[in-house]
Amino acid sequence: MIAVEEIRKQAERAYPRFLSSLVTGEPFFPLEVRFGKQFMKGTYHEFEEQRRLLFDGAARLVDQPETTGDGAAFCSSASRRSAGYVIELERHNSRRFGPQEVPARIYFDAPAEYAAFLGRRKEAEAFRTVLEATRSRVPDLLPWLGRSPTRTLPYVDVWTDLLEVVRYFVEHPRPNLSARQLPLSVHTKFVEQHQGMLRMLLEEVLPEEVVDRAATDFGPRFGLRYDEPIVRMRRLDPLLEPDWPGDDVSLPVSTVAELTPNVDTILISENKMTFLTLPRIDGGLAIWGGGFRVEVLRDVAWLRQRSVYYWGDLDAHGFMILSALRSFVPAARSLMMDVETFDAFRRFAVNGSSSEVETLPHLTPAEQAVFQSLGRTRLRLEQERISQAYVEARIAELG
Repeated sequence: MIAVEEIRKQAERAYPRFLSSLVTGEPFFPLEVRFGKQFMKGTYHEFEEQRRLLFDGAARLVDQPETTGDGAAFCSSASRRSAGYVIELERHNSRRFGPQEVPARIYFDAPAEYAAFLGRRKEAEAFRTVLEATRSRVPDLLPWLGRSPTRTLPYVDVWTDLLEVVRYFVEHPRPNLSARQLPLSVHTKFVEQHQGMLRMLLEEVLPEEVVDRAATDFGPRFGLRYDEPIVRMRRLDPLLEPDWPGDDVSLPVSTVAELTPNVDTILISENKMTFLTLPRIDGGLAIWGGGFRVEVLRDVAWLRQRSVYYWGDLDAHGFMILSALRSFVPAARSLMMDVETFDAFRRFAVNGSSSEVETLPHLTPAEQAVFQSLGRTRLRLEQERISQAYVEARIAELG
């Protein structure tokens, strides 16, 4: 006898398809339950208990249209039991238990009983509300809703608000406002709190040309103003760019990307103090990388037309940052991140953290060897522990 738990598993697996059918109108019922026909096993008591559980879960029991094997008409109870599936019965003659009525077919044939059996009646009703709201407000989302119906279930309480935001972007693409400035009835933090779902919905309905797919953050991707990363820069040549706004300036990264500085050499430093104490370099400009914040420089295209050097701590993180920089400035070179520098100041090395990464994609063989050696020994040499005289001598070698 098939167990009710197995019927529930099969019904649960079909549930996303049920929700999709509400969107697409494709036939879903009857939903057949697959089961084997080997019933009469174990003791008679066990068989009766299995049958009791199975029948009590059924919406109704119905006769099979055929007669029994001996030509006698088949007759069974057609009384309604509880919300659930339908069982069609047939007579089975058992040598052990005598004539018995057993399932010939099990299926669901009504949406209300199917949802109630799964304990999802309220959820299915809420999804219908989601569907009707989508159909009336943003019908272009219906194909997505048909493909991904269960994604909406955690958002049924705010679905109409999500649709309001989506509709605004459809009518006002790339609005050039901050999320909190949008003239919507939702609260001011709503867009920020629901960026993940809004991103999926907007990418479904907005034209390709208004979505900046190269931008990973929500704001620039959909044309919102956002809190831009600030890039701090020092000119290392006092005679450079007389109209430059100052020796030490901090600008939004989008402004930095629009500059065309008359510089030859860019030196990116991981640590702020070493950035502030870098010596003069003819035609040179220093940028404080701020550790892994170096990624904010990805859209500064003019870096790729200059001689770029990166100086970071001699540790696993320092080389990870170097590798990340090279992913968008392939010609960038490392500075004072070599065996010579480490050996010169080994006595100042401290315990560092290990790295699960064994190789990095954008390192030279020599850099890779130092990276792996530091990973094995778990040592790190911070930039600040290298003497100023050594720093000035190595930078002077840059010419």
